[in-house]
Amino acid sequence: MATLATTGNFPYILPQVSSITALTYRAGATEMEVLYALRDYIVDTLHPEFVGNLDEIIAEFNAGMNGWQQKFDQFMIDVTAEIAALGDTAVGDLISTPGTDTRDALDALLGNVAISDGALEGVIGDGGSETRKALDALYRNGHLSSRDTKQYAFIAGVLRNDGAGSGYWQPLTESSTHRPINIDSVVTDSGKIRVSYASLGANMTVSLLAVPDETLGRAGFTMGASVTPDHADIKMSRVMPPVADYVSFDGTNWVSDTGQFTNIWFSGGKIHLEHKAIASDMTYAVSITPRGGLYDYSVSPDSSPTGSTFVEIGVRDHAGAYVTTPNTNMKFYLTHGAGKVVGLDPTTIDSTTYPLGNIWIFGVMGMP
Repeated sequence: MATLATTGNFPYILPQVSSITALTYRAGATEMEVLYALRDYIVDTLHPEFVGNLDEIIAEFNAGMNGWQQKFDQFMIDVTAEIAALGDTAVGDLISTPGTDTRDALDALLGNVAISDGALEGVIGDGGSETRKALDALYRNGHLSSRDTKQYAFIAGVLRNDGAGSGYWQPLTESSTHRPINIDSVVTDSGKIRVSYASLGANMTVSLLAVPDETLGRAGFTMGASVTPDHADIKMSRVMPPVADYVSFDGTNWVSDTGQFTNIWFSGGKIHLEHKAIASDMTYAVSITPRGGLYDYSVSPDSSPTGSTFVEIGVRDHAGAYVTTPNTNMKFYLTHGAGKVVGLDPTTIDSTTYPLGNIWIFGVMGMP
């Protein structure tokens, strides 16, 4: 094989290909020999030099980058510390200085609870913080806010009637278990219970509920309210059912099977029976079903045979004559009155008759 010459960094300065031997250079090297020599140069010389130079360049770049990253990290640490220090000071000033929006919001929210300087630092933030925006959206100027951006206030309390000496229906005062909210006064007359809250300054009625507790509810009381922005008039009603029972004479006494009729007595062919109150305009409703078949019963012919708490009936034989002496054949089923909802005088519904009977109220008012 012919020896190939090299010059500088480029190998094998080759003469032109000979026209005598195909694919043979004038120096005597074939094309295959040149390719093999070129491969050896790339593998043994060029590649190691290139890789070495590249590794050095990368190492120098990384060293520079590491130094820059360290400087950047330190810069961010310093900036964060400055921002934190500034935030603590700003928030502390906003909380501790009366008159700031943040301090006003906290005062309205916490009432008379003392706020120590810096106690809430980092929690409320300034007026543009998300925390402050959330607080403003929930509670502004001492009132609740809703998604419609309007503001609302509420009234609430428990009313009880302990009699005339206590002013009839009044809120249960501050205690370990009760507290009236935004109620100025309560005045009761024969037709209504007026709950006043004018000092609230509402300009719109949203809703107000007045409901009986379990004591009054079981007794059949209902109630509702006529409401304005400064007061509510609560009116009480009750379903007045009829009175009905089986009545008989046992030879000595008159007996009402379930005790619905009391103070029963007989005189001159008339039986007088008393009972709990029924609707006053339903006293004319009397139904009598005879038992035994010996006598007829009807409303007494007296001028006032019925009232809201009594009824008088007459007893006749089949000839139409009044029976003047009671006997054990006198027995009948009596119904007096008819079921009806009637309005009541709230002064008469008290805790003596209905122990611990309360009215619960809750209202939401719109604010200007």
